[in-house]
Amino acid sequence: MKYLDWIKRLDIVMTSPSISLIIPCFNEQHRVKESIEEIARFFLNEQEKLELLVVDDGSTDNTASIVKTLLASNPSLTQNAHLLEVSHKGKGWAVRNGILRAQGEYRFISDLDLSVSLTHIKDFVKSMENGADMVIASRQLKESQRLDEPKRRFFASRLFNQIIRCFLSLRISDSQCGFKGFTSATANAIFSVQCLNGYCFDPEVLFIAKKLHYTVIESPVIWRHQSASKVNLKVDSIKMIWDLLRIRVYSILGKYNQDSK
Repeated sequence: MKYLDWIKRLDIVMTSPSISLIIPCFNEQHRVKESIEEIARFFLNEQEKLELLVVDDGSTDNTASIVKTLLASNPSLTQNAHLLEVSHKGKGWAVRNGILRAQGEYRFISDLDLSVSLTHIKDFVKSMENGADMVIASRQLKESQRLDEPKRRFFASRLFNQIIRCFLSLRISDSQCGFKGFTSATANAIFSVQCLNGYCFDPEVLFIAKKLHYTVIESPVIWRHQSASKVNLKVDSIKMIWDLLRIRVYSILGKYNQDSK
């Protein structure tokens, strides 16, 4: 019996993906095909065993049906790509569901627009193999490049980052870039207590990582602004500031303690 149990555990290790890629989306029928096809090309050229989790946040258009067709028809995705459909609550909700459902040893979040190239995954994994618990893309490092970004968007981003540093005492140069990597243990620990469902889940995740004493490394990337971004600077900025206050309150209430859930 012990021998059979050992064989079963070995089989799980051998069949589990090395890297999971989580892509949240909502009402993206006009650009989801192009992005999934680009991901499929990346998967085809990689030797690592990869897993793709597209998390549909309750889209009301044809996003889910398009993704289903693409995943079923693309040879490089059919075995290790999945569509996870959840009720509509926000990007943070979608990411949390994807991260906790993923099986990879290293788990990555990326926006559907792929504004950060997936080729950065290798460098991020190498940093985690060398001891980092979490690696985040930073557009602010000296080696980074920010391409095609409107000046108004740039200054709003930098202002919000300063507000985050003030509210949450985070020493991070760029908390909002959507490309982040986690070890499986770190991902499970952080997202099991993460609470916010909206866009402000990024600084919340970093705040929890700091609270749990994880090693977080910023890594330079080439980032390209996508004109189809859904962030509304006026409306979302107000929501984000409110969410920063909620993070502080949740921390005082002990919601981020490991035994709170």
